[in-house]
Amino acid sequence: MKDVLTFTVKEECDPLWSAKFDVVKAVHFELDELVDLLETMSADTNETWETRGDPQSLLQNIVKFNFITLLALW
Repeated sequence: MKDVLTFTVKEECDPLWSAKFDVVKAVHFELDELVDLLETMSADTNETWETRGDPQSLLQNIVKFNFITLLALW
């Protein structure tokens, strides 16, 4: 994941709005790379179903129109 993206996808823990803005900006500018990575991870047949399930679930949610529209607006 670190080879493909210049940011780290992790659980939100910083309450500062500036930190949230940095994450949204990073996802916005590297959305294509993130989608490609999640597709690759969810299609990896060498991994267990549980390991492929999280990227697949995340992918299904970020390719929705609402997510992409709100990401651009935020």
